[in-house]
Amino acid sequence: MVVVTACTRNYLPRVRVLARSFLEHVPEGRVTALVLDALAGDPPEPLFDVLLPEQVISAQEFARMATAYDLVELATAVKPALLMHMLGEADAVHFVDPDVRFHGDPRFLDDLARGHGIILTPHLTHPPARRRGGGPGGEDVVLPAGVFNLGYIGVSRAADPRFLTWWNDRLARDCLNDTASARFVDQRWIDLVPGYFAHHIERHPGVNIAWWNMPDRPVSRQDGRWMAAGQPIVFLHASGVDVHAPRGLSRHHSDEHAFQPQPHSPLAELIADYAADVVAAGHDSLPPPEPGLRRATGLHITPDERRRYRAALLRHERGNGPEPPNPFTDGVDPFTRWADASRAGEATLVPPRGPRARGVNLVGHFSAPSGVGMAARLIAQALEAAGVPHSTYDLDRDATIRHRVPWNDVRPGLFDSTVLCVNADGALNANHRLHPDLRSCTRVGIWWWETENFPDRFDDAFSVVDEVWTGSEFTRRAIAARSDRPVRVIPMPVVVTPQPDPGIRARLDIDDRAFMVAAVISLDSVFERKNPIGVIDAYRGAFAPDEGCVLVLKVTGHDDG
Repeated sequence: MVVVTACTRNYLPRVRVLARSFLEHVPEGRVTALVLDALAGDPPEPLFDVLLPEQVISAQEFARMATAYDLVELATAVKPALLMHMLGEADAVHFVDPDVRFHGDPRFLDDLARGHGIILTPHLTHPPARRRGGGPGGEDVVLPAGVFNLGYIGVSRAADPRFLTWWNDRLARDCLNDTASARFVDQRWIDLVPGYFAHHIERHPGVNIAWWNMPDRPVSRQDGRWMAAGQPIVFLHASGVDVHAPRGLSRHHSDEHAFQPQPHSPLAELIADYAADVVAAGHDSLPPPEPGLRRATGLHITPDERRRYRAALLRHERGNGPEPPNPFTDGVDPFTRWADASRAGEATLVPPRGPRARGVNLVGHFSAPSGVGMAARLIAQALEAAGVPHSTYDLDRDATIRHRVPWNDVRPGLFDSTVLCVNADGALNANHRLHPDLRSCTRVGIWWWETENFPDRFDDAFSVVDEVWTGSEFTRRAIAARSDRPVRVIPMPVVVTPQPDPGIRARLDIDDRAFMVAAVISLDSVFERKNPIGVIDAYRGAFAPDEGCVLVLKVTGHDDG
């Protein structure tokens, strides 16, 4: 039996859990993962084979899709091409999402695929209870997403040969996450399959069990075996499970749809076991996901740029214009010039016309409730206190930001130095948003990195700065090891507030006489960088339990859930 999946490198720990659990039940089986951002030199995975995108799709076509689609759209758009590729080697192939864990023998699905050609699993198999005039039920959740969940699909050589060709053609340009236009990536297209092609709908309650069908498939454990609605669970689809907060079932499962696992229930234990397996497989050692594929470009493509690129590509394919430049094949600069030229009414960081004076153009995330945002605001205050002429350009001026920090000190101006208060991972994108007048001068990047090895994936960021400033000698050594650009230690300014918030201790139930130590940790950052375990260990090493001290950890990120 052959199982395949598609993911990016940050999902590899989940694929390891998938592969290990599958091979426990099908020792002779095979698992293959199409890793969208894999590179030829990546280390091999012992439990499964890794395919590079160019082994499945032509490099030019993959570049088009990676530019037109965000990661969710891209990872779902490649499914039919991956299935076609693998059916060249096997009689039947089963696609599962990377966040699947097998708990039972799935080989009966292989028999069904060989007999029926196409195997689909519906989101729901029973009409959910719903009061007339009451709140939304399960049907309201899945209607925008489609009848079938494509976290699983089985296809064999017995399928109508037109099926995968048709599906691949539709997903090449129309794998959109746009439910308002009746599009939900790959799934809404499969709603048409019952009218087009012979197929089988599998309703086994233990197949593809996930948050949308769990209310009708109560989880239990009998004789050490996981069950759903009284039948053995074949595989759990842990869609949206936050492995550091598994009690919440799924990030896709809003409070509006109030089914949640009860503490210490079999369902809670099932989800917690999955989360622990993913963490043990290396989840915290990998970078967090990004909104779109970057590979070697380092460029963050905005959703608007993706949609405009797709529209221009479609016009070209209809014979109405040239093909737009692609950042993966034509280079970042041609793409950004095209994007700037095609942008209609989008705000850009443009200085006023006039002579260039001596001073600083300060560019940063002034409105962001983050460390880099705070750094930008502190540097602006330091420049003001020192009497240094400067302008400010907020990268988040027109962005939608949760918990936006009020920033009203907007200063136009054009000076002879630009300071990019943006970490290395965002330096290329920030630079491309600058007007040429803000780029054609001395550029300084203010970067942070709290581990001793500065990742090589940020090497391209050195191309947009003349030197780097950072806040410690430790970080300076890590960054300097990757480039011959000057890297200097510049201590961050400290702004002493006249009076701290008098109510903070009362709100946290902390004694007024206690010595308080605070640390801020973002779950959206790299776990090793924020190092909360190190903070706790250092605190426990410095203070005894009876010394009247308290440690406060402020945790942000993952939608602050």
